[in-house]
Amino acid sequence: MPERLDWTRDGRDWPHREASHFVQAGGVRWHVQRFERDAAASQTTGPAPLVLLLHGTGASGHSWSRMLPWLRRHFDVISVDLPGHAFSSLPAPRQSSLPQAKRWITCGMNSMTSAENGTSMTSNMASACPAKRCAAL
Repeated sequence: MPERLDWTRDGRDWPHREASHFVQAGGVRWHVQRFERDAAASQTTGPAPLVLLLHGTGASGHSWSRMLPWLRRHFDVISVDLPGHAFSSLPAPRQSSLPQAKRWITCGMNSMTSAENGTSMTSNMASACPAKRCAAL
C-alpha cells in the first residue's frame, strides 16, 4: 500500500498552498483551500456566491486547480480533500461509507449559500445537501 501524503513533505509545492488550512471535524482532519472572488477580475460587486468543489474517488482538491482562475472571477471558492484523499485523514473504519460521507458533506454545507459542483460519487452527495440558495455555474 502506498504511503499517505504528508503535508510537510509533499505539500511544499502543492498548488495554491497559501490557501490551504486544516479543519478538524467529524473525526477527520480536513485539508481545505479557500479562495475569495478576485475583485480585480470580476465585473460584479457585492457578496460573491460560494461554490464548494468536491472531487471524485481517488482524486483531490488539486483536480480543480486549473479551473480556479475562471471560478474566482465569479465566486468565492472552497475546495476540500475528501476523507482519506490527499491531505485529509482517513476516517475510522466503520465511518468509511457513502452514507457517512453524505452526512459529512451535508453538515459542512448546511450553513453555506453554495453552488454545488462534483464529480463521480460526490455529485450524488452534493445533490442530497440542503443548501438553501444556489448559484448556477
